[in-house]
Formats: sequence, structure tokens, C-alpha cells
Amino acid sequence: MPDQVRSEELNEAPRWKTHEQAWPPDVRPVVGIDGRGILYWDGKPVQSRQLVLTRGQKILAVLVALAVIAGGLGCFVQGFLTYHDWACREGLPTVPCHMGQIDDNAGQ
Repeated sequence: MPDQVRSEELNEAPRWKTHEQAWPPDVRPVVGIDGRGILYWDGKPVQSRQLVLTRGQKILAVLVALAVIAGGLGCFVQGFLTYHDWACREGLPTVPCHMGQIDDNAGQ
């Protein structure tokens, strides 16, 4: 039954213009879809495969993802602290500044 419903849906879909009308004469069409909904690339049906990772590849992928997340958070924290320090010195709006004045010449 699902095949019949799919077939009816495809038959109801509007037909596109012929290649002669849709493309300039010096352009060759590369992608197409037939009446059954199968995708064709350069006249050949497109085949897809499922990507299967080994256990080691999965572990490595998780470690890389965690490293990217940690790097992003580190960049965010560094940017926030730099802005906070600058905003406190300039009197701009930020979260409450630490107590006391900041002395640029301290320790000299």
C-alpha cells in the first residue's frame, strides 16, 4: 500500500519543463528524478551507503567533540573576562566590578 501512495504522490507532482526549455543549449543536465522518486546523477542512479564507525573511531569522535566544546567555552570565558576588565576600567556596563580602584601603576 505505501508504494501505491508514493506512486500517486509522484504522479500528482508537477512535471518540470523539458531540458530544452529549462537549460541553455550548451548546458548538459546532470541531476534528475524519475517517476519512482529515484535520484539520478549524470544518468546513473545515486546509491547511498550507511557509514559505520569502529569503536575506536567513535571514541576518537567523542574526544574531538569534547575538545571542540572545551575550546569554545575557553574562548568565551577569555573574551568575557577581557571585556569585564576593560569595561570596569572604562566605567561601562558589566557585571559588578571588584572592590576598589584598579591601579595600572601598582607594583612599579
